[in-house]
Amino acid sequence: MLPHLNLAETDKEFEVTAELPGVEPGDISATLTDGRLTIKGEKKAEKDGKGRDWHRVERSYGGFQRAIDLPAPIAEDKILA
Repeated sequence: MLPHLNLAETDKEFEVTAELPGVEPGDISATLTDGRLTIKGEKKAEKDGKGRDWHRVERSYGGFQRAIDLPAPIAEDKILA
């Protein structure tokens, strides 16, 4: 699973949004190192499999990581997530 990201800039800030359907906020981390934003997390598999014979499973589960370089220096003490 590789999350799709949007990166926008205003006169005051950069805003990064990511598509992470089915991922709980507590299962996501974001770090900034040398101008590179890294988003990591895990989408956990559904555990409701009792009494089911699966014919198709297309949804992905497991860990993911996505990193992007930000286009300008960032004040790390002002980051909000």
